Amino acid sequence: MSEPRQLPILDDNPGPGTSTSVVVPTLNDDDQVGTETTPQTSQSAPRDLRFWMVITSMMVSEFLGAIELSSVATALPTIVEDLHGTEFSWVGAAYTLGSTTILPMTGAVPSPPA
Repeated sequence: MSEPRQLPILDDNPGPGTSTSVVVPTLNDDDQVGTETTPQTSQSAPRDLRFWMVITSMMVSEFLGAIELSSVATALPTIVEDLHGTEFSWVGAAYTLGSTTILPMTGAVPSPPA
């Protein structure tokens, strides 16, 4: 049996605009040799309004979710005391389960009827 071939050691961070030789092993044991060119660094295109609206809406929804869960955590001692309980762990699970079950029913409310 022949010894396995070793791939050449390449520089991890070649400079911009440089090309390095790459050996790509294939299934039929033929090596394909090609060159890989590192693209020139350029500035990214400016983002449009739609991009920033999506990012802002995602940030607002995450913030509202965090506020919602922290309000349950703040009210947790009062909820457990009113229900004459001793353990706090079930309140968070019950709230999460209840809010999860209502989401599919309310998710279609803003869409127009077909």
